Amino acid sequence: MRNRNLETPLFVASYNGHTEVVKTLLEHGAETTLHVLNSHNISPLWAASFNGSSEIVKELLYHGAGKTITTAGLGGETPLHAATTENHAEVLKLLLEVPAVPVNQKTTYGFTALFIASRNGYHGMVELLLSADSIDLDSESWLGLSPLFTAVANGHLEVAKLLLSKGAHLQPWVSIGGDLLWKPSSVPPVARAVLYLVHSPIWSLYLATRRL
Repeated sequence: MRNRNLETPLFVASYNGHTEVVKTLLEHGAETTLHVLNSHNISPLWAASFNGSSEIVKELLYHGAGKTITTAGLGGETPLHAATTENHAEVLKLLLEVPAVPVNQKTTYGFTALFIASRNGYHGMVELLLSADSIDLDSESWLGLSPLFTAVANGHLEVAKLLLSKGAHLQPWVSIGGDLLWKPSSVPPVARAVLYLVHSPIWSLYLATRRL
């Protein structure tokens, strides 16, 4: 049974955070995997991840929803992207425990979960994502922007420090025609982040590789 948006009762309950309803539906055999996607191609696991319902995510994963961990919505967002966008740390922890979790999967704009967390200044989320064994620190968006670039461009100094401490590389060039100083540095948080980079030990390496 579905509504006009092709949403099942399990999807609706997951999206709205109704834990006991989800448990009851699962106990009675509600399906958690691919063929329960709604008209936007998102699953109950995606819905619960976006909503931040860690208990529901646990229940869904226990009943096999991990099979939909790579399934993306129309914009290419997986459950990992959904949890990261909404800054749901407990949900992210659960998703990162799923075998073969796609930590480097990109949206249609080329955003990884790490890029989103870095752009938004979610320091705790960045820490969690960096704990994943196969995380790509320098994965670029379709514009050629890295997590470090977007952290600096948005003035998130502590996130930039964290990325650099884990080995993120300074970009000598990006496809929009700028570099790490591209973002106007008159905004105080951005200025602080840029100044940190300028005075960091690896700045000389950046200058040596920068395209003039």
